[in-house]
Amino acid sequence: MPVNRDVYRLFTDAHPEFLPDDHEWEQGTRLQAANTTYGPAFTGIPPGAPEALVRWVNDVLDGSAVFRLPTWDEACDPAMQPLLPPGCSLWSQPPRDWSDRRPVCWAPEGVPHPWSVPLARVYERAVNSFLHDLQHFNFSALISYNRGMGDFPYQHTDEAFQELLIDTASQVYRRHLADDPVATFPAINISSAQALIRPFSPELFVGLLESLPELVVEEVRRVFGHDNSSTAGERNLANSIAALGAEIVARGVEAEPDASDLLRLAVMTLANRSDEMEVQTTCRDIALGITTLQDRADGLIPTREVVLLVRA
Repeated sequence: MPVNRDVYRLFTDAHPEFLPDDHEWEQGTRLQAANTTYGPAFTGIPPGAPEALVRWVNDVLDGSAVFRLPTWDEACDPAMQPLLPPGCSLWSQPPRDWSDRRPVCWAPEGVPHPWSVPLARVYERAVNSFLHDLQHFNFSALISYNRGMGDFPYQHTDEAFQELLIDTASQVYRRHLADDPVATFPAINISSAQALIRPFSPELFVGLLESLPELVVEEVRRVFGHDNSSTAGERNLANSIAALGAEIVARGVEAEPDASDLLRLAVMTLANRSDEMEVQTTCRDIALGITTLQDRADGLIPTREVVLLVRA
């Protein structure tokens, strides 16, 4: 059966951390999905909530019935489709061969996946932010670490975060980026229509950020057999990317649009300078991830995820 708005509201009374962060929910006017065979389904259930929701339902029922999420194979079964509102995606158990057993979001054929964007979208965001920065940055002042400059676009009262932004931007622009974004970012095949093979999630994004510095260090050791000082810039940039991304997630992407643009530019820069495929791939996926989070925060990706409870 689908989880409807009333059930989800009761759930969030016990677990307010999973309250949807939008005006329609606060006003009680969020549109329901089209009716399914078993009634309306609440849409926009966020990552992390499906597991907690199933546990909560089973605790409330206290053994009178036991429910679970559908398996990946069940989600793919055409017989499941009448239960799913049109245009919606479904939280399910992951495929059997995945080591990560957290729920994943399955989308029917023809429905855009709510946690994945094409690389063409990354390119579009990159070009727009890159050209914006070209118009507003005083590059010579930035490179000389003149923190008194008045036109630096990332203005924050949090001094530690401001220092992180300036340090990351300086590392990026010290690499003499070309004015043409296409020429600047060739290494990650930015014109490809490829999206993440594995549906994206905020947890995956944090894991990618955490893995990047060690991947860069491993690349150095693989090439030189030791920690070569000539690649200190790449290591420093990888560390800045990890720190900046973690801070953006903590603050909320919607609150840090300029910092999110800078993060995407930084991973593209690192990918462009790396010869290691694993580093390039991780950088690509971080660029995809921050773009997905931005588009969701801006309302460009509909929040249409639903939960169907299946009898265990």
